[in-house]
Amino acid sequence: NPKVIAKPRRKPYQNPDTGESVNTVKQARLVEVALNYFVEELSLRSEATRVLLDALLMPWGIMKLGYMPAVEKYSTKGEMLEVHELIRPGWPFWVRWSPVHFRMDPAADRIENANWVAFYRLMSLDDIKANPNMRAPRDLTATVSLKKDWQTGLGTSTTLEGDSDMLQRVGVWEIWDKKKQELIELTESCSKPLRHGEWPYKLDGFPCQKLYFNINPDEQVPIADVSTYIEQQQELNLIETYMLEHIKRHLPVIVLNDSVTEEEQTKLKRAFVAKWIKAGGADVNAVIKVVQGAQLSPDVHAVRKMLSDDLDEISSVTELERGTAAKVDTATEAAILQAATTLRRSDRQIIFEEFLAGTVRIFRQILQQTMGSPLDLYLGQDTLTKILGPEATELQGWLTINPDDIKGEFTESIVVGSSMPINQAQREAKALEKMRIFAMDPLVNQRELRKRYFEAVEEPDIDTLLLSEQQLMQLQQGMPPQMPGGGA
Repeated sequence: NPKVIAKPRRKPYQNPDTGESVNTVKQARLVEVALNYFVEELSLRSEATRVLLDALLMPWGIMKLGYMPAVEKYSTKGEMLEVHELIRPGWPFWVRWSPVHFRMDPAADRIENANWVAFYRLMSLDDIKANPNMRAPRDLTATVSLKKDWQTGLGTSTTLEGDSDMLQRVGVWEIWDKKKQELIELTESCSKPLRHGEWPYKLDGFPCQKLYFNINPDEQVPIADVSTYIEQQQELNLIETYMLEHIKRHLPVIVLNDSVTEEEQTKLKRAFVAKWIKAGGADVNAVIKVVQGAQLSPDVHAVRKMLSDDLDEISSVTELERGTAAKVDTATEAAILQAATTLRRSDRQIIFEEFLAGTVRIFRQILQQTMGSPLDLYLGQDTLTKILGPEATELQGWLTINPDDIKGEFTESIVVGSSMPINQAQREAKALEKMRIFAMDPLVNQRELRKRYFEAVEEPDIDTLLLSEQQLMQLQQGMPPQMPGGGA
């Protein structure tokens, strides 16, 4: 999962109203802990991966953020109104939103200067009527009918059972007007809005974050990543289709006469790829006759290679990464080619991490305004000591974050590289390499170094395995470390 870092925008100060000193550095640590908890709990990685796929195949990907009141998650009768598992009652959320169901102010060339954005979703008539924050006019009717028969990706067909009302849905547009700070929900089937009120929370922008890789100046819609090389891919597909058709049409033709037995024919067909024709006659000198077809022009192969090279260059996929033998003379040349590819990918990685940081920033702003109850987290004694200092001794590794603890302004960022996929072997190798480099280095905290190694190898009970800071100090003073329970 991506790792979040939070930094305070203001140095520690004294509250003029209460006279209490405010430790903004400590607040930033608490915000960081809370955000990293939600990053894992609400599966930011999986949702961001889906947004990333949208951004690669379409002009952009959309991450929608918000807050789900308990009364909108469940009705007064206990019926579930919102079925999305990542949208939980009483907490903010982030979910991937289909770019097809997103609209933006057409007068704007980018989301930063747009007056409004809109999100489209389907709701049942019963869910709208059961939602206490929505008003269902008398003339409200369904606008979409679900198909009874549909084909799955596995090739099987499914029939939706039930009465006709169960297959009816209302298409709802959720419009966020930034200029008027109004939230409006409309549907085509009635003239009055289903909801019309103020924004439920104040944000710097809209409750969404967009991801795209290719800016299209003075145009609202950016260039999809796949659009930069789709023409080369289509031309390459045409060339390869032509080559396959040529092979099929111009396979060698082998003529067999009646003298060739069935067994011999079977052996021949296993040994050669060709078209087989039977002919009459018993001429011993012409038992088997091969008619060779026309050869494919060398120009076709040259054009195919040219298109393939262009496609690799634009998409940043090298021959070395495909596992084929790259035509390089020296190791230095191969390193230069790999460095150029890494540079292009690093640009996209930076864009993706900035998108994640923007998503977390909006989430934090919503959390600050909607957090109604304390958040209890188990962090371990060492991590807790770094945040709270000596007062963490009696908490036994548990941290309680209250709503007032995360007030203020902060700058969120993503640890470089934490959003990149890494397998367990790579993680362990990286941690072991750090151990070898910094072992016995007086400037490096050896206990923390070992702890991070154990975290990388997923040791289940690190605090029990390692001596605490107090026990380590006793050991350094020549005293036997005091173990839990009073034993030495």
